[in-house]
Amino acid sequence: MTPLQIKRALKRCNTSQVQIAQDLGKSAAAVSLVVNGKSRSRLIEEHIAALLGRKRFDIWKPTRSVNSDDQ
Repeated sequence: MTPLQIKRALKRCNTSQVQIAQDLGKSAAAVSLVVNGKSRSRLIEEHIAALLGRKRFDIWKPTRSVNSDDQ
């Protein structure tokens, strides 16, 4: 998914990046970096994927260092 698609999907779920940050005890900037593909965080990615009813790697491509256990 593109960052714009993620943002639109979150809006349809009536949630925001700020709310996700508060739920996870992270900064809004950290969530924004992940949504925009500038940073990776398993915790944030999994939380967003769960909110959207999708798997983490349906939204973000796995990195080469990802083990099959992470999927």
